[in-house]
Amino acid sequence: MKQLYNKYKEVILYIFFGGCTTLVNIVVYYLCAHPLNMSTTMSTIISWILSVTFAYVTNKIWVFESNVDNKHDLLKEMVSFYGCRLS
Repeated sequence: MKQLYNKYKEVILYIFFGGCTTLVNIVVYYLCAHPLNMSTTMSTIISWILSVTFAYVTNKIWVFESNVDNKHDLLKEMVSFYGCRLS
């Protein structure tokens, strides 16, 4: 079992954190739209930003184990991640 996990670790973690990202998006949208009475547009924007930020952090640390050495490379990585999701 451990051998299979190690072989497919990246895929397993990507799917797991993808599901968590979806959950973050739904919960944040609900909280913004209902208890906080924000507009649909504002709720969508906030939930998208927070869920993509969650996805970036979890993917960076646990899925792809990315290690950048300087702020320039970190900014480049972040812009690329957010840009792909925007498009």
